[in-house]
Amino acid sequence: MMPSVKYSLFRVTVVVMFITLVTDFNLFSREYQKPGNDAVPVIEILKKLQDIHSVRIFYDYNWFINDSVSSAMLSLPLEKALDELLSWRKMEVTTFNHDLIILPLEEPARVADRTGGQVVVGNPYEYGKYTNAEITGKIVDLLTGDELIGVIIYADELKKGTTTDQNGNFSLELPVGDHQLTISYMGYQTNSRNIRLVAPGRMDINLLEDSQLLEEVTIYAKREDANISSTRMSLITMDSRTLYRLPTSIGEKDVLKSLTLLPGVQTIGEFGTGFHVRGGSADQNLILVEGVPVFNSSHLFGLTSLINPDMVSDITFITGGIPARYGERSSSVMDIRLGDSNVDKVDLSGGIGLLNSRLTFKTPLPLNNGYIMLGGRSSYSNWLLNRMPDEDLMQSSAQFYDLSGVAFLPVSQSNSITLFGYHSKDGFAFSDDERYNYESTLASLRWNSILSEKLSSTMLIGHSGYFYNVNDSSDFNPDNYFGLKSKINYNTFKWNFNYYVNSGSNIEAGLNGVHYNVEPGTRYPDGPQSTITRMKLMQENAIEVAGYINGDFQITQDISSEIGLRYTRYFRLGPGDNRLYQENQPVIPSTLNETVSYEENEVMADFSGFEPRASLRYQFTPTASLKMSYYRINQYINLVSNTSLPTPADLWYLSNKHQPPMQTDQFALGYFRNFNDNSIETSVEVYYKNMRNIPEPRNNALIILNPALETAIISTKGYSYGAELYVRKPAGKYNGWVSYTYSQSKRRTYTPFINEQINSNNYFPAYFDKPHNLIVNASVQLKRRWRAGSTFSYSTGRPVTLPELGFFHDGGMLIYFSDRNKYRLPDYHRLDLSISFDGSLRIHHRWRSSWTLSLVNVYGRKNVYSTFYEKTERSRHTNYQEYSLYKMYIISRPLPTLTYNFTF
Repeated sequence: MMPSVKYSLFRVTVVVMFITLVTDFNLFSREYQKPGNDAVPVIEILKKLQDIHSVRIFYDYNWFINDSVSSAMLSLPLEKALDELLSWRKMEVTTFNHDLIILPLEEPARVADRTGGQVVVGNPYEYGKYTNAEITGKIVDLLTGDELIGVIIYADELKKGTTTDQNGNFSLELPVGDHQLTISYMGYQTNSRNIRLVAPGRMDINLLEDSQLLEEVTIYAKREDANISSTRMSLITMDSRTLYRLPTSIGEKDVLKSLTLLPGVQTIGEFGTGFHVRGGSADQNLILVEGVPVFNSSHLFGLTSLINPDMVSDITFITGGIPARYGERSSSVMDIRLGDSNVDKVDLSGGIGLLNSRLTFKTPLPLNNGYIMLGGRSSYSNWLLNRMPDEDLMQSSAQFYDLSGVAFLPVSQSNSITLFGYHSKDGFAFSDDERYNYESTLASLRWNSILSEKLSSTMLIGHSGYFYNVNDSSDFNPDNYFGLKSKINYNTFKWNFNYYVNSGSNIEAGLNGVHYNVEPGTRYPDGPQSTITRMKLMQENAIEVAGYINGDFQITQDISSEIGLRYTRYFRLGPGDNRLYQENQPVIPSTLNETVSYEENEVMADFSGFEPRASLRYQFTPTASLKMSYYRINQYINLVSNTSLPTPADLWYLSNKHQPPMQTDQFALGYFRNFNDNSIETSVEVYYKNMRNIPEPRNNALIILNPALETAIISTKGYSYGAELYVRKPAGKYNGWVSYTYSQSKRRTYTPFINEQINSNNYFPAYFDKPHNLIVNASVQLKRRWRAGSTFSYSTGRPVTLPELGFFHDGGMLIYFSDRNKYRLPDYHRLDLSISFDGSLRIHHRWRSSWTLSLVNVYGRKNVYSTFYEKTERSRHTNYQEYSLYKMYIISRPLPTLTYNFTF
């Protein structure tokens, strides 16, 4: 009575967290003196000192590659030997966990003048001219030159401060005179600057990483109190360092799957495309890669995410309080940036696993900080499917590849261009009956320009294309072999301006334009015996334009707000047909009145609307704050399907005369509190979301190749609400988080016509509605190279529609199904464990590697992924039924995986 079980292998990836201390400047303070005949390379001396004194010493191999010293140094005490070795270099030794780390001394900040260790800011000749003056500057990493975002600059005696913006710039207005500034940043040494402010001036600062914070991990932001002090709520930001520490999936860091472990984000199981945020459908998430959206975010029907994780530099994920510069989708925004700002040498990295492998190449360009980064992945899972103990799986295939590239080109000191390209292709076939192929192509050109000290702009031109093809070629009926294909093309232009008012205020404004082109479907005969007639639906075109303004203001020291307004205008364009139906009658084929045809670029439908945005933060104490937010978004493109599980072949549907844009309003309130010097973060958020004009398939709807799709879709309204609890310990030997979400997502029709009603106009749960969702993620650093991790997941079973009655009529069996989503699958829960071993962490080791052994579904829980009703032969096993109900599992037993990762 059990169905055939479909297995999927999951690899786990752990990337080594290592010490990187590379400099491009000369470290010598005086000319090197050649040693005598007993000279030994410094590298060998350091190695022998480690052996003699049983200590580990970390350093950059390149610092000493051509140096030699007397072998007599080995007879000296360790401290004396290191003092002699470094006495004529700008270096120092620091201790961390009984290990020794050689570091270059920090370079002084660039300032106008110095007086006895005091920094003079401004033109001394203007002394007495100003009562208050503004200090501007940039803060960067001393070793890499990376711009540091969110650094705190604080005037201690005035209790006034500011933070650096996304480009590392800061501006702070203070009374003229003497001040002590404290510069602090998560993972970097805290600095103090005694300054004498005489006039407006510039002070650039270089920060050095703090070796005692190498193990720190930050998920929300780089500032350790950002979850308290930031105006925005429902926000997750991750940089490349944080990505290294994320839980792994299928042998590599999977950004999308990691985010589903956070509050308010859900999936429908181990398999399936997309994710769901606060009661919204998967198509309501705007996933941007280098500024352009993706229309299918996964490979192999959800087995792994679309983007190579080694290419990702940082991610911003917003589930509430969405700023005005974002629109198009109504539930969340995930903004993914690719690249690496620290490419100073040729680098090759990758990973080898059971299902797929990946490779990434980086090289600097002969431009100031310019670089090229290329990445690729490819699967080879067919060898495993062909060895599965299941006849259907043995005849199945599954594969994908993707290629991506980023080029950063600094044109001048104030202008830079970023080029991005991506292409992927997936193929999947089950038992040779149905073959799915789908492709994604992305490209963008971004021009960043600094127009003045306070004004900057970003212009982007982008393209996103998605194509799928399905072939049905059952051996039983070659006359019905057919193929089905569809595609969507998206072209965009964006121009954003950012004006930095002062340390507490920032204003941005911009324009967006989008052109949609959808080919809903083409059916064609597949094979010489096929008698299927060719059919092609008319293309659909639309334009969406938007303008916006958004301001972030510091009202008082404790109160800040972000207010924005976005205006959108949408035009559905010809060629095409508007089918007009009889008034006060249901929209069904029999009530069709007339058809109006439109020529190319004629306006078939026109919608517009204002989209207000607002966020407010009140900070009670340095460790506690209350936040609230509101936004409205109009969504003009939606995904429709008549199956309970989304597939790559679902249809993108543009708003038209019969289907107005979906409109969403969300209100959220949150309390945020940190404990133990910000080492433990907690938050509680509640939200309510109201949704209108949600396209929902009618009962027994025909979605594919329907030229009158409005007769298969009904406009519904709905709501969702929830409470999210989050507790996180980001640092230390033991770290992880606990996430619990309680939520409800309901929908209903409101038509008076019975043949358009779903569940008699009563509310029904969305197919992804899972009220309870619990995640416990934990990791422990067992030893310097060994660490272990675990993830436990629990959620309520998702809603399903099941057959309730069956009876025979005219020699066939008719099935009566329940109300929509009346029943639920069994609850879902699963435990995964992993242990990782990192290779050498020494600086001079060019080849670095790591191994990860994991066990997925430790206690072999059979989590039901889906149910289906299928015609079967009557037998004792099927209770002599002609149709039987089956359950499908993806991973029904413990599954071990092994992954090897490397960097060269």
